[in-house]
Amino acid sequence: MQDMWRIIRYIAGIVLLVGGLFFFCVLTVDMTADIDIGGPMNMWPPPGWVYLILDAICVLLVFIGMRIIKLKPVVGGYIASFVGLLMLVMIIRNHINAPAREGVGGDDYVAADVGSYLLAYTLAVSALCVGLSFIIQHIGKRKIS
Repeated sequence: MQDMWRIIRYIAGIVLLVGGLFFFCVLTVDMTADIDIGGPMNMWPPPGWVYLILDAICVLLVFIGMRIIKLKPVVGGYIASFVGLLMLVMIIRNHINAPAREGVGGDDYVAADVGSYLLAYTLAVSALCVGLSFIIQHIGKRKIS
């Protein structure tokens, strides 16, 4: 019976970790997505503070998942570095493929504002730097020991 609870706890931790990472990545990259101006109500994208709150909730879910499955910080560092690098690649791709800011275009999309790009780049680079710092700390401890 105790093994069953351990398995359930482990699965719940993995679900929280993977789900939090996935939604953190999706929400951060969505900040830089092209904006559709053809809709009748134009309710998307939400303000930047909504993205920040949702990203903070996702990071909290990731930390809870890491604590539940007792993941070592260096493994979390590798995961954060990978997710940060993946987000940077997707944000740069969105930035390069964005429609022109000036002039008349043939499609119903406009580029995201500069503040959204700056916020997305900041979050992606922060995830990458946090992950690399955990990895560097682990390497430093191994050399001393």
